[in-house]
This record gives sequence, structure tokens and C-alpha cells, in this order.
Amino acid sequence: MKRFLLSIITIFSIISASSSFAAELNEKDIKRIENEVSSMKNFMNLSPAEAKTITELKKELTLSNREAVAKHGRGTSEFKQARKTAMKNYQGELFQIITKQEIKEWRQAKAGK
Repeated sequence: MKRFLLSIITIFSIISASSSFAAELNEKDIKRIENEVSSMKNFMNLSPAEAKTITELKKELTLSNREAVAKHGRGTSEFKQARKTAMKNYQGELFQIITKQEIKEWRQAKAGK
């Protein structure tokens, strides 16, 4: 129940924030994210709501990384710290939906191992 409530809260917060983000992602980014999440959905038997939440999380991460590059420049220590923070936030919400073991197994399957 707690996982479900957290998912619902995450979905609503992401949807409200994503309307401004969607215009900043290009078609290639959206296609890449959708393909990746589709693969995850099939491999992990995710619900449509879980897949949508992960899609929005990935979009938000992509935009956060772009903002960090624009603000700090690629390769700077400030960029690395901003990117690390964005990834930590992303993983915190992602691991409320799936486990670390599931993502590890999916990555291995994707790599053909």
C-alpha cells in the first residue's frame, strides 16, 4: 500500500512538473526513453502506471543533466556534483518502483549476458 501511495504521489508531482519539461526534450530523447522503458516494462512486467512514472523520471533526469551542463559546463566539479545529485534523486524514486536486483538483471539481459 505504501508503495502504491508513493507511486501515485510521484506520478502527480511529475505530471505537474513535466508539462514544462516536455517542450525541452527533443524527439530523439523521447524515443530513446520510451524504447528503454518499454524494454523494462516487458522484462519486469511493470504496470502501465509504473512504466509511465519511470518514463517521467527518466525525462526529468535528462533535463536535469542538460541544465547542469548549461549552468556549469561539462566535466566541471560543479557539473559532476549536480549530476550526482540528480542521479541520486532519480534512483531514490526509481527504487520505490523496482528493485536494484531487477534493474541489474534487466541491464545484463539487455547486454546479452
